[in-house]
Amino acid sequence: MEQFIKEILDSHNAYRKRHQAPALRLSQDLTESAQSWAEHIAGNDKLEHDTQCQKDKIGENVAMKYSSVHSDFPGNLFTDYWYREIEDYNFEGNVEDQIQCGHFTQVVWKASEEVGFGRAVSKSGRVYVVGRYRPAGNYMGEFGKNVLPPADGKIVLPETEQGARQHLH
Repeated sequence: MEQFIKEILDSHNAYRKRHQAPALRLSQDLTESAQSWAEHIAGNDKLEHDTQCQKDKIGENVAMKYSSVHSDFPGNLFTDYWYREIEDYNFEGNVEDQIQCGHFTQVVWKASEEVGFGRAVSKSGRVYVVGRYRPAGNYMGEFGKNVLPPADGKIVLPETEQGARQHLH
């Protein structure tokens, strides 16, 4: 699990650097709550958000990946899934109404400082991953100052892995 967390944290911070946002620090309490929620959704084998996060003003990304061959996906793979929503994000014009890109925007949200990650595998072999962010991102009226374009101006999409199903929620 340590290697997975290192991979997902490093990949978050690499994307954040591209988008002129400071690196995230790993938080023990966010990691514990993310792990608890990952185990909960894996136990139910259902991808869903924790409604308590919104009450606690904690940002959350969740994802599920499945392959009949293995379940040892690297952490950066999940960050890449969330980040791929950049292809639908418009950095010009009305940047405030783009919540459909909420996974991407939470990854690079400049004001977020701490993060925690959890990972659990269901009985059916699905891998559930949870990211928790503090302070939360995706507040209307704050996208323009928190979701900055890549420093070099180039949008680069991560490659996708073939042969596995993935879902974001």
